[in-house]
Amino acid sequence: MNDYFKDEISKYIFYLVELKGKLQLDFLGVNITHYSNKKVAERWYKEIVKLIHPDKCNHPKATEAMQALEKLYSGMK
Repeated sequence: MNDYFKDEISKYIFYLVELKGKLQLDFLGVNITHYSNKKVAERWYKEIVKLIHPDKCNHPKATEAMQALEKLYSGMK
C-alpha cells in the first residue's frame, strides 16, 4: 500500500471514479488480455467487486465506483 490511500478500497474507488481513459485502465491493471480473455476479465472484475460493492462497502462513492466498474467490465465481455 502506498502513502496516499488509507486502504485498498479507497484506492480502487478513486481509480474508478476520478480517473478516465488510459490512465484509469493503467492504474486498474487492465491490458489487452482483459479484452481478449473472458476468464482474466471475470477474475479481475470479481476481485474488485469483493472490495467495493455497496452492500459490503460503506464508502460514500461505492455506488458510483461500482457503476464505473460495471461499465468497464461490460466492454470486456
